[in-house]
Amino acid sequence: VPTEVVNAIKVGKTPTLTDPGDVATYALARELHQSQQLSDATFASAVDLFGEAGVSELIALCGFYGLVSMTLNGFDVPLPDGADYPFPR
Repeated sequence: VPTEVVNAIKVGKTPTLTDPGDVATYALARELHQSQQLSDATFASAVDLFGEAGVSELIALCGFYGLVSMTLNGFDVPLPDGADYPFPR
């Protein structure tokens, strides 16, 4: 993932994406993480690009990310030695 994309996401901005698959993936993940739902338009756009199985995998991936993040945060797991926290606290 290009540094510019990571940096935009870190500060809450929409990254500049050109690949239709990247745009659809970002839209799907952002909607799910912000509202825990998908609009019909976002779902349909993703299905057109990835098929229902692909969208199912993306949704599951977002869920796994949430599970791991909540587990690490809930148990206050520290970063590895020498690592810097990547986001503002």
